[in-house]
Amino acid sequence: MFGKIGAKKCKELKVNAFFDPKLRNKICTKGGKSQGKINSKNGHLKKIANLYWENVKSGKIKRKKRIWIYSESLQKSFFVEKNKKIPKGFKYGRKYKN
Repeated sequence: MFGKIGAKKCKELKVNAFFDPKLRNKICTKGGKSQGKINSKNGHLKKIANLYWENVKSGKIKRKKRIWIYSESLQKSFFVEKNKKIPKGFKYGRKYKN
C-alpha cells in the first residue's frame, strides 16, 4: 500500500528516473556499454563465472542437464531434462528456432 502511494507521488513530481523518459534514457545509455567494458576489464564477469563453477563442483548448486528435442509435426524445438523420457514424436536435436 505504501509502495503504491510513494510511486504515485514520484510519478506526479517526476522525481524518479522510472517515471521520466528523458532521464531514464540518459541513465540507460550511461550504464549499458560502458559498464560492460568496465566489468570486462576488471575481470568481474570471470570472477562470477569461476564462483559459479566452484559452487557446482562442491555440490552447493545442482545443475540440471538439459537437451534439445524437436517435433516435425509441431515444428518446434524444446529443452528437456536429460534424464526424462522423450515424448512420442520427438527426436534429439534442435531443428527449429522458437
